[in-house]
Amino acid sequence: MTLAIATSLLAVTVAAASPSPAASVSPTPIASATPGVADPCSSLISIVNRPSFGTGVCTVRTGHFDLENGYTNLATDGGTNVVSYPQSLLRIGTFDPHLDFEVGPVTENHSSAAGAPVNGMSDLSFGAKYE
Repeated sequence: MTLAIATSLLAVTVAAASPSPAASVSPTPIASATPGVADPCSSLISIVNRPSFGTGVCTVRTGHFDLENGYTNLATDGGTNVVSYPQSLLRIGTFDPHLDFEVGPVTENHSSAAGAPVNGMSDLSFGAKYE
């Protein structure tokens, strides 16, 4: 039996205020490589990796960041219990909308097998993703 709970999702847009452009009499249409097809990575749900603890396909866009937190409690029929928390991931968009940087803070782990407790911590991780 496995129980995985994801908590506290926060996605924030950070952008500098810019003046509105002057009105144009006839706007020029912008050509698209795939007309009529929206960017599949533009919605928040395509960026968030929860409830799984793997990596997603899409990157966090420029001017955005994504902070995800989770908690895992794995209990087996043999009496083993493993708890890991917080399973956080901070993803930061860069100047390139196809590149983001990712930081995985330390996770605390507690395990008990046949009544013998074992405690430890995970590694701090840094990464980058290019789409």
